[in-house]
Amino acid sequence: MISNTALSLCAIALIGLMSVARVVVPAVQRTYNPPDGMVIWVGSPERDPRLGEHSKRLLGRDAPDTIVICMSDCGPCIQDRLLSQREALSALGRRVLFAVATRPSASDVAFFERALPEVDTQVVELTDSIASSLNAYFVPRVYFFDERGRLAFIQPTALAFADALREVAHLVE
Repeated sequence: MISNTALSLCAIALIGLMSVARVVVPAVQRTYNPPDGMVIWVGSPERDPRLGEHSKRLLGRDAPDTIVICMSDCGPCIQDRLLSQREALSALGRRVLFAVATRPSASDVAFFERALPEVDTQVVELTDSIASSLNAYFVPRVYFFDERGRLAFIQPTALAFADALREVAHLVE
């Protein structure tokens, strides 16, 4: 049986945690809230990988001359974002690796292929390992690996998805 003292101490600790969460979580979300994205965990730009790091270390695979876009598992969100930027993605002329927050089904892969028939697309699961190494704490988030497979661009928090694609376009011109 639990004593009244133990219950009181637990209640005090719980109240303390709840009041800290009420202050800290909104502050973090306000500080790192992307203009058109969604924060998926508490993160910070300080944890971003360094430019020049190799895709093999960050993604577990070689990804030369590849745009990586980390996406949520929200089907309509993915479709809206992808279709709204179809021309921009097609114009880049690069392989696009979509890392989706859930294991992609055959129909998910088919959707990406239909939406971007002229683009070499790959769809993979955004695993904890990939999300952590890329610091993909908000989605969609864009990364670009150059012809040597080295990280050349990371979308800053304050940059919208479409603007991030424009930045990549300037890099690949």
